[in-house]
Amino acid sequence: MSCGLLLPFIVVLVGFSWPGCHSQDLSIAVEFSEIVFADVSQLNLYLTMLGNFTDVDPESGLTGIFADLWGKGVSDECLTDGWTLITDTLQFKEYALQMRAAQSHPPRLTTMAFTGNGKYLANYELCLGVKEDDPTREVPMTAKVCDMNEYVIGVQIGMCVPSSCSESDLYVFINTVLSKYNFISGVYFSCLTKYQWTWDTIFVTCLLSLFAIGVICGTTYDLGFRRLPSKAKDSTQVVSSNVLPNAKQPQQNQVLELNERDGLSSAENDADKYGAIVKEGPDNHEPIVAPVENNDVEASGAGNKVAEKKPRKRDVLLDKILMSFSIVTNGSQVLQAKKSSANLGALNGLRVLSMFWIILYHTAYFLFGTRLDNVYHLSSGVGGEVWFEFIWEAPFGVDTFFVLSGLLVTYLTMKQMDKSDGRINWVLFYVHRYVRLTPVYMICLGIWTSLLLPIGIGSNKTESFIAARTICKEYWWTNLLYINNLVPYPGSVNLCMGWTWYLANDMQFFIFTPIVIFLLFKPKRRRYGLLVLVCVTVGSCIVTAAVAGYWGFTVGNYSGQYNNRSDDFPPDADRIYAKPWCRVQSYTVGVFVGYLIYKYRGRKVCIPLIWNLLGWVLALGTMVTVLLAMSGTSETEPLPQWFAATWLGIRRFLFAAGVGWVAFACVTGNGGPVDKFLSWNFWLPMARLNYCAYLLHPCVIFHFLLTKKAMFHYTPYEHMVFFFGVTVVTYLLSLFITLLVEVPSIGIEKALLGRPSRK
Repeated sequence: MSCGLLLPFIVVLVGFSWPGCHSQDLSIAVEFSEIVFADVSQLNLYLTMLGNFTDVDPESGLTGIFADLWGKGVSDECLTDGWTLITDTLQFKEYALQMRAAQSHPPRLTTMAFTGNGKYLANYELCLGVKEDDPTREVPMTAKVCDMNEYVIGVQIGMCVPSSCSESDLYVFINTVLSKYNFISGVYFSCLTKYQWTWDTIFVTCLLSLFAIGVICGTTYDLGFRRLPSKAKDSTQVVSSNVLPNAKQPQQNQVLELNERDGLSSAENDADKYGAIVKEGPDNHEPIVAPVENNDVEASGAGNKVAEKKPRKRDVLLDKILMSFSIVTNGSQVLQAKKSSANLGALNGLRVLSMFWIILYHTAYFLFGTRLDNVYHLSSGVGGEVWFEFIWEAPFGVDTFFVLSGLLVTYLTMKQMDKSDGRINWVLFYVHRYVRLTPVYMICLGIWTSLLLPIGIGSNKTESFIAARTICKEYWWTNLLYINNLVPYPGSVNLCMGWTWYLANDMQFFIFTPIVIFLLFKPKRRRYGLLVLVCVTVGSCIVTAAVAGYWGFTVGNYSGQYNNRSDDFPPDADRIYAKPWCRVQSYTVGVFVGYLIYKYRGRKVCIPLIWNLLGWVLALGTMVTVLLAMSGTSETEPLPQWFAATWLGIRRFLFAAGVGWVAFACVTGNGGPVDKFLSWNFWLPMARLNYCAYLLHPCVIFHFLLTKKAMFHYTPYEHMVFFFGVTVVTYLLSLFITLLVEVPSIGIEKALLGRPSRK
C-alpha cells in the first residue's frame, strides 16, 4: 500500500480539520498545507513511516508503521506492496515515481476557500499505465485509482495505490494513523473499478435485444416481402386484391401519433387521436402487396389470373406487428420534415426550443457536485450576471410544455368530437395515453438504473448510480403509476428519475381534462367550462402563494427564509416545484388557448395591427420580466414576505400566458416572422424525438461528467461546446430509442387494440 504516500494527505486533513481552521484565522491550516508542497518535508515523512531499517519485524520483514499494522486488519499483500512502493520511491524507480506523479496534488485550504472546489482527481491513465504502458518493464505491482473522501470537510483526493489494497485496507490504515494524533475524521475510500453486471442489467439488455430482433425481423419483412410489387410486375401474374386491409401508409399513423406526448412531441394533429378515426394518407411507396400463398391462387387455363381469398385476421395482425418494427418505414416517417395541411407547425418550434433551453440549464446545473473546479465562479461570478439569468430560469421551459400539452389535448379532442358528433371512446382515451407513454418511459428508467452502471469508469460514478438505482428499486412503481411527484410525500426532485416529475403532473392533468373539454364542447355548458378554468387557475395561484408564505420561501438572491418551519424537512423536500396544485395554472392556460384555436377552426384571425403589436409587446415583456425581475435583488436583505409569496404564486401563470399568446398568434396567422421561424420544417423531426430527448438528456449529462477523468473549468465558451455536444448526442440516442422502442410500441398497441367504434 502507498501508505507513505498517504501521509501528506493525512497532514492536509489534520490541517483542514484543525480547530483554528474554522475561524477566520487560517494560518494554522495554511502552515500545514505548506508542508505538503515541500519535498524535503515529504522525504522526512517517508523516513518516519519506514522507521528504523535495522528494526525489521521478523514475521513480516517490514519496518515502521507497516510492521505495526501486520495482522491488524490490513492484508499482508497490501502492506508488503506499500512498503515496497515507499522504498522504491526513495530509490527513484520509474514505476514508483509514475505512481506518485499520478496522484492529485493535495489542496491548499485557501484554494478551496476561494474556488469552492474540494475535488482533486488522480491521473487515471497515468496510474493504470504503470504496468500497461510497457508490459515488458519489471514492475512488482499493478496500480489502481482510489479516492479518499472526507465528508465533514468536503474534500476528495485521488490517489494511485497498489491494486492489492482494498478500500477497507486503506480505511484501516488511515484511521490507525489518525488515531495516533487523537484525531477522528469521517474518511472513507472509493476505488475506481469496473462494475460487474447484475441480473437487472442483463434483463434490460435482453429486453433491448428483443426489440432489436423485432427491428431486424420487421425491416427484413418490409424490404423482402412488402416491397415486391416491382417484381410482381415483371412476372406474368396479375395481383388484383391481395393487399392487406389498412396496408397503405403502413406505419405513418403510429409515427404521427407521437403527438400523444402532447407537451413534448410533435403537433401533427391529423393523426388518429385516441384511436377513434384513422385518416389514411397517401403512400410515397408503390402499392404494398402481401406475399401470395399457394392456397390462395387458382391457375386458370392459359391466363395467370389470381383468385384470392380474404386475408386471415392473424395474417393482418402479424403484418401490422412486423411493420411496426420496420426501421426503413419508421425512419422515413420520423425524419420526414413535410408538414400536413392541418399541422400546428409553430408549436413544434416552441417545444424543441424549450427542450434546448432545459438542456442548456441542466448542462450548467449538473456540474455542481460532479466535476466543476470553479464552483464560486459559476454560482456567484458569471452566474450572477444578468444575461445568465436566462439560463438559470430555464425551468420555465417546463411551463411551456404544460401550456402546449393542455392546448393540444383540448384542441385535438374537441376537433375529434366535432367530427364524431361529440362521441369519444373515453376508455381508450386513457388507455392509449398510458400505453403510448409508458413503454419507452420504463425502458429509459431501466437504462438509467441498470445499463449505465457497468459502462465506463469514473470518480464517484459507481456510488452516484448505485444511489439512483437504490431509490428506483424502492419507488419505481410510483413512476409506473405517474405519482412520483407525490409519493413519498412531500417528495423531492431527487427521487427516481427526478426530472420525470413533469410526466407525473402531465398525466394527472390529462386525467381530469375531459371534464373541462366536455363542458367547453357543449354550447349550453360552455360558460361553466370557462368558469372551471378560471377557478382552477386562480385557486392554483392562491394555493401556491399560501404555501410559499407558510413555509417562508423567499425570492431573488436572498438565500435565507422568513421562518424556520422548513427545518423539520429534508433540505431537498419539495412543497411547490413539482406539486400539481401549484403547476396546473400553466396547464389551464393551454386548455383555454386550445379552446380558442378550436373555436376558430384553424381560420386566420384578423387582429388589427396595433392590437397585434400590443399583444406581442405585452407577452414578450411579461415573459422577460418574469425571467429577469429578481436578478438584481439584494443578497443580504430579503424582499417583503407578502411580495415573495405573491410573486411565487403568479409568476408561472404570467409566463404561461405569454407562451399562450405566442402559440395563439402564430396558429391564427398573426405571428409574422416569429411564426415562420417556429414553423420551420427543421423543427418537425426534432419535435418527434422530444419525448425521448427529455427522458435521456440527464442520462447523457451525468454519464459524461461522472466518467470524465478531469475537472470541468467553467467558461461560457466551454459551456456552449458542452451544451451542443450533449444536445447532438441526446437527439441521436433519442432517434435510436424512438425507432427501437417508441414507434414499435405505438404500432403494436394499434395492432392489438385495433380501430374502435364511435361510442
